[in-house]
Amino acid sequence: LALCLAGMTGVTLLGWLPAWTWRGAPFVVMALYTLSIGPLWPTLETAILHSRGSISMPDRLGIYNVTWGAGDGIGFFLSGFLFAWKPDSILWMTGFFHLGQLLWLKLRLSKGMIQGETAMEMPHSGDQIPRLTKRRFMHTAWLGNALGFLMTAVFVALIPQMADRLQMIPCLAIWLACTLLFGRALGFLIFWKWEGWHYQASWSMAALWLAPVS
Repeated sequence: LALCLAGMTGVTLLGWLPAWTWRGAPFVVMALYTLSIGPLWPTLETAILHSRGSISMPDRLGIYNVTWGAGDGIGFFLSGFLFAWKPDSILWMTGFFHLGQLLWLKLRLSKGMIQGETAMEMPHSGDQIPRLTKRRFMHTAWLGNALGFLMTAVFVALIPQMADRLQMIPCLAIWLACTLLFGRALGFLIFWKWEGWHYQASWSMAALWLAPVS
């Protein structure tokens, strides 16, 4: 986690340097940033399952999804104001934010690890579900997750063209993307608190069909 945050901090601040005049620089910065953030996700997911604490697995996953989902939306939303104020602030404010995360992580580690059980050791409602059933639902979730992110990427890529057609200013186009992101965060919150959809094939299939229809 510390290495990823350090890399993300360095890359964003590097991209902010005013001396850049080469048009290819943003592509290099974006590639390096993606390489830095890539290992962050499996590391976080591993920590959620295997770190010790008093929170159950469903609650850990719920908090994790709502946090990154809401953070995604808030980041895009704030970037509209930042772009209208000073466009390059999106880079240097992001860099300083990652630096703050790195310092907070170091502070937490210096206080020692929290005692308790891992999520894998805690009982929860899914314990009684046969392993074969869990595996089938996991494969369905993989398919839905991949298709969902594909559609999200396509929508975001089309936003500039949509905004131009609707004669939106750039910050409004960014807020258009926020509609999708905040909607996803709200969905995470609802499906964290309501467990009636757990291991229900009809809900999984409905979600798979509803997204492309929408």
